[in-house]
Amino acid sequence: MRRLILVLLLLPLLLGQSYNVPFNPPAAGGPDPCAGLFQASDDFNRADGPGLGANWNAASGNWAIDAGSTYAWLDGVTGAAIWATATDSISQWACVQKTLEPNGYSGPKFRVSATDDSGNSYVVRWNQQTAAVFRECVGTSCNDVNTSSAAVTITNGDWLCADVRYAGADTEAAVWDMGSSAPGARSTWGDADACWCQSGTCAHPDCTTAAKVSGEPGAGNYADCGTPSSCYVGLYSGAALDSGYDNFSAGVDGCD
Repeated sequence: MRRLILVLLLLPLLLGQSYNVPFNPPAAGGPDPCAGLFQASDDFNRADGPGLGANWNAASGNWAIDAGSTYAWLDGVTGAAIWATATDSISQWACVQKTLEPNGYSGPKFRVSATDDSGNSYVVRWNQQTAAVFRECVGTSCNDVNTSSAAVTITNGDWLCADVRYAGADTEAAVWDMGSSAPGARSTWGDADACWCQSGTCAHPDCTTAAKVSGEPGAGNYADCGTPSSCYVGLYSGAALDSGYDNFSAGVDGCD
């Protein structure tokens, strides 16, 4: 009997036939593609008081949780708050939901080289809700990367996102106004509303020629962080005007 079973099992091979083994894709709930990559988020929904909590270093300015435990607030001064964990990448994105800022100048900070904000960084700053500018900074002292701004009109409650990629003189930045809806996964954002690129054709995958802001970031490019292991993101407010944020989220290229 055992010999008969063995012959039956080997018969297709003896006849030159083979079995078709179906491909079984990974089951849902498999490994997280973002596992081990930097991710951060904060809804600022906690008790009112000074500072922003253990995940933040309020490097400059009088940051606080305010207005019924719903947002981060900087009252009438220039300042920066840096997320305490390094991103381990110079390819960074961040989103902020803005509030209560009729005349402010603020936005996310990228490639911050120290949690005390003493080193170099970039800022994508929205000016009085009518335009975005790309700036390079040492601490909170910043200059426009070029003289051209992006016409991105926003209202209170909008989610504003930016993505900075590539190094040195090849650095490019992209910005999106997401409206009042949370932005969702990075891979779903689509084409950027505006981009600062180094040539007529942007290398950034979400930047179209039509979205390119005139002029180029140029060779100044302070902010490559030195090493990715000392590369941070954060919040910025400039021009000594009130700034408020309802939400913050950030990540790195590859965690979409």
